[in-house]
Amino acid sequence: MRSPSASFAILPSGSQDLPTLRLRTLRRELVGVLPPIVLDARAPLIEVERALIDAGGGLAILVDASGVFQGTVSLAELRAADDGRAAAATRMSSRVPMMEPESEVEGAMRAMGHAGVEHVLVVAADGALLGVLSRRDLERRAARR
Repeated sequence: MRSPSASFAILPSGSQDLPTLRLRTLRRELVGVLPPIVLDARAPLIEVERALIDAGGGLAILVDASGVFQGTVSLAELRAADDGRAAAATRMSSRVPMMEPESEVEGAMRAMGHAGVEHVLVVAADGALLGVLSRRDLERRAARR
């Protein structure tokens, strides 16, 4: 379920050093990054929204009963929902790029641009979820350099 690389890059200004930066390094450097919020895709939207608010997060990783990734849903998407009793899967996006920790940041930025999303999932070679990095995380890091 990996997204193909795009032929363009969406990089913040002053990002000349980003191509050699690995996601693994960046993940260690980011302070205050919350652990992934993983929830059942069948959960009602209102419960997913409550869980995100309680955890202080903005994005839920949705899985099926076996724990297999199904998609993501953001707090903004949940708040736009008409029926809080509907399953979270009705509002999720499955176009989420997945990248290994050794991937370069430039590749993550391209993947986000290609998929039209604001985040990538960082996964181990065996598919285990290690974390979520957003475009904002990457831009904040570039601004500190």
